[in-house]
Amino acid sequence: MRIRFTALALLLVPFACARASCGAEEKNAQRDALQELYDGHALPGVVAMTSADGVTLPTRVRALVAAYARGEATPGFPLPVSGGDRLRFVDGMRADLVITWLTPLSNRNSPNAPRFGGNNDYLAYFGDDWGPTPYYSGADESGWLWVNHEYVSGRAPSAAAGPTGQMATLARFLRAQSGSDQEGGWTESDIAGFVRAHKRQLGGSWIRVKRERETGRWSFDPAAENQRYDASSRTQFRMTGPYAGSVRDHEDSDPMRPLPPGVIAGTMANCAGGVTPWGTVIASEENTQYFYGDAEPVWDRNAQLAAGVGFDAGEPIRLATTGDPSANMGGHDAAGELHSPTYYGWQAEVEPGRPAGEFLGAARDDTGHAKHSSLGRARWESAAFVLEKRPEGHLAPPEGKPLVVYFGDDRYNGRVHKFVSRDVWRDADGRARQRALLHEGTLYVSHLDGLSLDGFTLRATGKVPPATAPGVGRWIELSLRSTDIAPNASAFAEGTTVGAALRDLTWNRLGGYASQGDVLASVYTAAAKIGAAEQNRPEDVEWNFVDQSLYIAYTRHTGRPSLNEHGVVTDDLPKRKDAVGRIWNFREYGDPATSRTFGFHQVWEGKQSQTDVFAATNPDNLLIDADGGVWFGTDGNFGNNGQTSDAVYYLDLDPAHHDTKRATYGRAFRIAAVPSDAEATGIALTSRMSTLFLSVQHPGERESSRWPGNQFPRK
Repeated sequence: MRIRFTALALLLVPFACARASCGAEEKNAQRDALQELYDGHALPGVVAMTSADGVTLPTRVRALVAAYARGEATPGFPLPVSGGDRLRFVDGMRADLVITWLTPLSNRNSPNAPRFGGNNDYLAYFGDDWGPTPYYSGADESGWLWVNHEYVSGRAPSAAAGPTGQMATLARFLRAQSGSDQEGGWTESDIAGFVRAHKRQLGGSWIRVKRERETGRWSFDPAAENQRYDASSRTQFRMTGPYAGSVRDHEDSDPMRPLPPGVIAGTMANCAGGVTPWGTVIASEENTQYFYGDAEPVWDRNAQLAAGVGFDAGEPIRLATTGDPSANMGGHDAAGELHSPTYYGWQAEVEPGRPAGEFLGAARDDTGHAKHSSLGRARWESAAFVLEKRPEGHLAPPEGKPLVVYFGDDRYNGRVHKFVSRDVWRDADGRARQRALLHEGTLYVSHLDGLSLDGFTLRATGKVPPATAPGVGRWIELSLRSTDIAPNASAFAEGTTVGAALRDLTWNRLGGYASQGDVLASVYTAAAKIGAAEQNRPEDVEWNFVDQSLYIAYTRHTGRPSLNEHGVVTDDLPKRKDAVGRIWNFREYGDPATSRTFGFHQVWEGKQSQTDVFAATNPDNLLIDADGGVWFGTDGNFGNNGQTSDAVYYLDLDPAHHDTKRATYGRAFRIAAVPSDAEATGIALTSRMSTLFLSVQHPGERESSRWPGNQFPRK
């Protein structure tokens, strides 16, 4: 039987029974429907893992690593290699399921009662009474958790076929909520209604979490002022910076909720992220091309140039601003919400706890949500702020210096970028001035000299150099005013500046840029035009405030480069051979705010094996603990390493472990493994590091799964 929904019914769900007149019978039916989903279907969720004896997790793990390095027995550590449909973790830890997809976030009988979104990713913990900055600050056992919601997996419904995977789970839930038992195909009206419901699953959640004193268990509090931010026009952002003038007023917003000038609707594809020093969240918008289409359609699936899409040599570059009808949301007019692909793919700054519709400046000049075009538009993962430990003990940006933020463009051939604010950080400045640091500044792209094409190595040595003799990289200003020499200048015209190359109508087989706004709205293409060396999908970047350097997780790359070794667009280059991924370190040669060069070296390389306890592939999210320890989760290890579960790892970078009985320096110790083919992501520690929060994302995406009901039965 095909499920059919009327558009009206879908506009009312998932809150159909929140109205005051809802009867007990209807509420019980909805509760039964949720129980059925929980018991029989895979649902993403957030888990809290706590040390059973009160010792902080990093302390416990580092003690076990040191004992292992000395050759002592450490039963069950590291966690053995295996698969399975359960969450597993090393002895001495306990796990609590905090929340799952579709869980109501409120006890109130309100039509706007929020629900927890789909495929939770990045997490950030804010301890109660944090200050003066939110990093490892505030209460350890109570606070607020920010959660990104990236996507809903599976095939969306179409006129030809019904939904699959998580899309089918969502359809089943909506049917139960609306009470619909209609049969038949999916009409355009039905699909538009489903798209509207789909948008509600994306964005982010702001939920209160606490640890019960008597039981020690973590849970979320549905009586708190929990908030949802999503991809619909209910959530609104002020666009700042050079691209703000390109936002079309009212043209494609919901006619029932017209947007003010310079304001855009919604956030989606929220993958990794970061926390600002003033206590907002950067939710990085990654693969937005699946929702409204690609604003840079010039690159096909094989990283080759496509013609006739606004980027042809001899003409000004024109980004795609109309939704692609073949994309999940690009061809369906869900109550007037057809948006431009250029409105997504930014670093979305959310003011957690404020209403979803409160864009920056709506209530006050220092509150509200914004997307900052000065930071550029790409398939972003993460936002890592340069911080230092102050004498008073807290973490903050360096006083009297520009704010520095690093990002990763997570796509084949994507690159690491750096933003340096025009003005400087001052502790005494008001919040409005501090927030305005993201409005104006300079965006740089990293260029790694001598990078090979086939793998992720250096041409001169055939491998990545050690930390004692690192490779050298440069920061190239990515702007029309840039006087830096284009990395590919020697291939076309020696001495040509980046600014001149970007404006040139034929440089590197691409058209020319007429405005800085368009440069920033197509960072990947601009970096390719000037010949910045392509990298291997930087999934996450994190600043280590202890050793004052940047760590990058390059997940893997077996696709084709677009540029040859001279930075020239070239068709049909051989595929790269990095099937395992790696973690690198960038160390600035000087102050990050002024340095234009850096050293780089490799600190960990993946390995495919089903027997080696240290084998892992596809590093993804990184975490730097309060002592400078490096942790990471994996994504895709299950399919790339013989159905070995994705997991959370602690990376041993203690120099003393170079020459121990078991030399463990550079090895990754498995701490916890997630079920089925789920991704281990979003790792975050509480303020005193007693608890590690973990997102279990997309369980059962390709393999059968019944998690979490098979491990955490609902009472």
